Formats: sequence, C-alpha cells, structure tokens
Amino acid sequence: MLPTLLETPGKSQQRGAMIKRASITDVAKRAGVSISTVSLVMNNRPNVSPETAKVVRDSARELGYQPGGGPGKKRGPKPGPRHTVLSRQIGVVLSGFPDAILRDGVCTALVQGIVGICNIQGFQAVPIIAPDPEQVRALIRHSRFDGLLVIGQPECGRLDELFSRIPSVQILGIPPGEQGWDHVGFDGLEIARRVCQNLADSGCRTCWYLGLGRFAYNELATCFEVESHQFGLAFRNLARREFFVVGPAGPLLACDVLAESLCSLLDDPGPGPVGIFAENAALALAFESQLDHFLGSGKSPVQAVIADSAPCCLRGLPRFHGYVDMHVGDMARQGVEQLIWRMNHRNEPRVRRLVPVGVSSYH
Repeated sequence: MLPTLLETPGKSQQRGAMIKRASITDVAKRAGVSISTVSLVMNNRPNVSPETAKVVRDSARELGYQPGGGPGKKRGPKPGPRHTVLSRQIGVVLSGFPDAILRDGVCTALVQGIVGICNIQGFQAVPIIAPDPEQVRALIRHSRFDGLLVIGQPECGRLDELFSRIPSVQILGIPPGEQGWDHVGFDGLEIARRVCQNLADSGCRTCWYLGLGRFAYNELATCFEVESHQFGLAFRNLARREFFVVGPAGPLLACDVLAESLCSLLDDPGPGPVGIFAENAALALAFESQLDHFLGSGKSPVQAVIADSAPCCLRGLPRFHGYVDMHVGDMARQGVEQLIWRMNHRNEPRVRRLVPVGVSSYH
C-alpha cells in the first residue's frame, strides 16, 4: 500500500528532521562569533555592536534558526524592539560638583524639565546625588532603574560600565566615544559664534572667557578661542575649577583665587573695550565686584557681560547685555524621549542630538 500525505512518519524520519534543524552553535560558526554573543543578540541584550548584531541575525535568518529550540519548546524573544520597562523609574545622575550643580540655573531648570516630562510619560525621575562617584555607582547598582539620564561629564571610569550596560543618555558634557551611550547637547561653536558676534556688535575688541571648566561646557573655551579670532577679537581664557570650593554649608566662591587670577589677567587684559562670557552668573557678579575693587575710581575695561542665564542679580548691571538661551526645555524633552526609545532599542547604533541655541539680548 502506498503511503499517503497524512501518514505519520517513523521515528527515524523524525530524528532526521531534528538533525537538520539549525542550532545556536551553527549560527555562531556561520557568523564567526561565540555562542554567548549569539545568545545576547537573540535576546536583544546590550554590549553587542550593531555590526555584529546584524551579522548574527542575518546568519540566523539564512539557517532558519529559531531561538528556544523546536515546536513544543518555549521560544526566546525575537529580534526587534524590546519592551523591558520594569520599575517605571528613571535615574537622573548629576556629575561634577553635586552641590554646585543644584545651585546652577541651567541644571536646576534641566532637572525640573526632566521631572515634568517624565511625569507626563508615566515615569518617576529620581535624582542621584553624591559627592563620590563610587557612591553614585552604589546607588545605581542597588536600584532598579529602567534607564539613566546623565547630566554632565561622568568623572569615574567605573561608572562607564554601568552606563554602557543600562540604557543611558548623557545630556551636556563631551559626547562619549563611538562605543558609548546616546548624547543630547548643543553645538559649542554655535554658542561661541553667537556670543562673539554679540560682543563684536557691542564694540568689544577682546573676549574674556570666565568659567569653571565645568561639566556643561567642557571644551567650550576652545570654541570661543576659535570664534574670537573669526570676529577679530583678542582672547583671554580665565577658566579654573578652583573658583568654587565645597565648604561645610555647600559651595563657596574662592574670592582669593578669583582675585589672584584677575590680578594676573590685568597685566595683559588685551585691547579694550572688553566683553566677558561667564559660564556662571554668580561668578560673573563676583568677578565684577573684584574688578571694581582693584580699579577703585578707575574706569573698567569691561563693556559687556553675557552669562549662561539671566538671573536677577545681573539685570541691574549696566554692562549686562544678554544671556545664552540654551532651550533647556527642549533639551530635557529630547533627553527623555531618546532614553525611552533607547530602552526599547538597545542594539541600535548610538544617537547624538543637537539642540539649537541662541543669545537673547537684555535691555
């Protein structure tokens, strides 16, 4: 009797079919990677480059590999977006000087914006603040954050491992390397170009860069040096972290360090009039006070001051011309949106977003 299509195959035929089924070992050999790498890609886990992940997925597709085995077995997750939200909590890591950051206008507005946008998206934003990077690391490891928003520049190499393993987006600071995490920031040359143009239009011939060398503006002084020459301005760099010291009650301005730096600067101030860009408005105010003290009844060479924000303490000064509008609300929104996207697309290539900036005049 001839067999029919409905006839049940024998055990030897079943064994033959099982032998032909591709295994994870076959995929690893074809892709030229380890079995653990294939497992990471099939489960959409991080720490695998996009190029390697593509090779593994192409190999699995060509071999007809199905994660989890054959019929009757539980299959693993398929390639594609991975929804891994567990706690609905997002950690907001404040790097640099934790106390000083909280008193900084830009960062305060940034944290407030992040908290508000997270609430709209159904997440709880949890600030992580500690003076020691190791304490920050311990707080992250003992929490169950779905993702991390890192404000500023990470200052500990051991934090890099956590940021690479947990979906993370850095806001401000120097963009990480090619194998790092996502970044949302601004174009430093654009800020420098707009500020230097404003100073030149105000009749200034020299640009003094006054700053802390802090997390938000790393390498910005270099951008100012380049753009100053483009607008025919002499350039003097006065950026030192020692301007702020952390005391028992919080951050304090080191007026002695500021006076010492100002004294050396006045030996070669550059051609006047002078325009100042200040990374921190409180620092600009203290600097002008020290300058008036040194000059006494003499005329100040400073003609214009542009700060990173427009606090009330500077609005009464006749030399206060404007402030940098960093569109902090847009930066917070893009950071949260990018992090939520990253939490569901862990193996996609690194993304960098630039938020437009401008200089607003104050009169």
